[in-house]
Amino acid sequence: MKIFNIGKANAELERIQKELEEAKAENQSLKENASAIEKAAEAEKARADKAEADAKESQSRAESAAKLLQDQAAKLADFEAKLKAANDTISNPAGEIETRAAAKAQAIMASLGVPPVAAGAQPNLSGNKFGELVKAQMAQGKSKGEAVAYCVKNHNAEYMEWRKSGNTATL
Repeated sequence: MKIFNIGKANAELERIQKELEEAKAENQSLKENASAIEKAAEAEKARADKAEADAKESQSRAESAAKLLQDQAAKLADFEAKLKAANDTISNPAGEIETRAAAKAQAIMASLGVPPVAAGAQPNLSGNKFGELVKAQMAQGKSKGEAVAYCVKNHNAEYMEWRKSGNTATL
């Protein structure tokens, strides 16, 4: 660019200086903004790091709670099984009493030297002499176990005949 006039050259120089000052001011403003942006970015990074740490802690707590819940569920299932068994025993006391009475009768017969009777066999007290003797003793007020023990001890021949017949059961 050729300048033939000093006045025009001075005006052009002032315009360029003004643009330079504006550029410097803008550059300074951008530097200040960049500094503020960097500070904001650092603050956001710190918040993100804290959020990540919080998320890991929450994950750890959730896993612990899940394990605790699983353990509690296992304990509950065990308790429910025990409760069901107890309810079954309570709901059928006659079965429990019969089982204990049969065990007691076997113990009495074993103490008298009588061999044990096969499990699961059904008694056939009618139509045989030993069964009738046991029924007669029970009719006199003896318990089933006492009646069987009495008949085994006092009517051994009938007892042996009954055992040989195969129609035996825990009496």
